Amino acid sequence: MDKGSRMGITVAALLLVGAALGGCSTRSISDSGPVRGDRVTSAYAGELDEFDVLGVDQRSKITEADIGAALDQHSRPVLHRGDRVMLVQSGAQIPDSACLDAVSEMFSVSTFSGAPQAHGLDARHSENAPYQPYAPALRLAAAKAGATAIVVYWGSLETSQQAYATNVVSWVPVVGWVIPDQTQTMRLQLKIAVIDTRTGSWDVLVPDSVEDRAMSAHFDRDESDQAQVEALKRRACPAAIQELAHRFAS
Repeated sequence: MDKGSRMGITVAALLLVGAALGGCSTRSISDSGPVRGDRVTSAYAGELDEFDVLGVDQRSKITEADIGAALDQHSRPVLHRGDRVMLVQSGAQIPDSACLDAVSEMFSVSTFSGAPQAHGLDARHSENAPYQPYAPALRLAAAKAGATAIVVYWGSLETSQQAYATNVVSWVPVVGWVIPDQTQTMRLQLKIAVIDTRTGSWDVLVPDSVEDRAMSAHFDRDESDQAQVEALKRRACPAAIQELAHRFAS
């Protein structure tokens, strides 16, 4: 048996050694940089609040009559192929290209910032600031863009890592390749709100999550992580928009 074959068998044996559970984390697709303890993304200022987006004022006194009237007046949002919609990604100034491209395949699209700081939402949530409803302003922006519906989506990335016994040597060149020392499982979950611009009626769609696994070594950890993020977006967004178009077609 030559030296390369013996080394290959050694590598295979090492990879079969039991893995130890590593770290787990959750992050937004709007702040999807590699997971590190000191990671700071200055452009990211948090997510849009669902209550703000959907027009539910938690500060007002809500009566049973209010609930009954809302139920009586509710009409399901409807989307037809070619309709103009305003697309908003929570936490981002501009929607990710994967989702923007998927929506553009079926609808005429205008975009709007989903960064809370762009709309003064952080300041409005101060105890000293008077409450100003955000949902009507969002609907007015959509109306001025000629959009009959608003599509707002949130994306959550969940990751977990398993570290292999090979991480004691980090990585070692072996016949033109390296020993991976970690497997990362990543899952992307989208939540999509569709809001009728004229009435404010809304519905929420939560498509099935998508998952990916990848092995990496220390030197290419960040590249592998971001490749997983992009791969999941390319899978999740078109499938979610197809489901959305089917669900709200009538």
